[in-house]
Amino acid sequence: MQKIRISADKEYDTLRQEILKRIEINYQIVNVLLSISAAFLGFGINNNLIALLLPPIILLLAVVWRQNLDVNGKISKYLSDRYEHDESGVIWETHIRDLRTAQRKTLTGIFFTIGTPGVFMLLSLIAMTLGLINCKFALIEDALIIIDIICIIILSLIFLFYRKTSK
Repeated sequence: MQKIRISADKEYDTLRQEILKRIEINYQIVNVLLSISAAFLGFGINNNLIALLLPPIILLLAVVWRQNLDVNGKISKYLSDRYEHDESGVIWETHIRDLRTAQRKTLTGIFFTIGTPGVFMLLSLIAMTLGLINCKFALIEDALIIIDIICIIILSLIFLFYRKTSK
């Protein structure tokens, strides 16, 4: 089997492009989240079952969003460790990591850290609350409420774990 050799510049550029593509995908996920939430919550005002269906969908989107962040973090660390040193003159990933570390200690940094995960969580809680308002506690409603509670707990754990691993 023959090994394929690529230049360091090409590998760096390719991996930076992958990071940018994943960032774009995460923006699209948030757009889909907001669109789906608006539709489900709009219809959920009249039908609580529709509102109760939203938290599992939000959880699925959050898992994909989080997975993209994890992969981006790994690529960024690889680029920083492999290519960024004083002689290369390339320091973007290291610079961004240093800025994020410093920013976490500020009030603005805290809000940015909570930002998107907070949107996922808030929309799940709004959907569940809206679903509970006109709830008659029929079997299907009970099942959906239990599923929603489980989804919100998992969502909380995903983002708490994310905060710990992204430091």
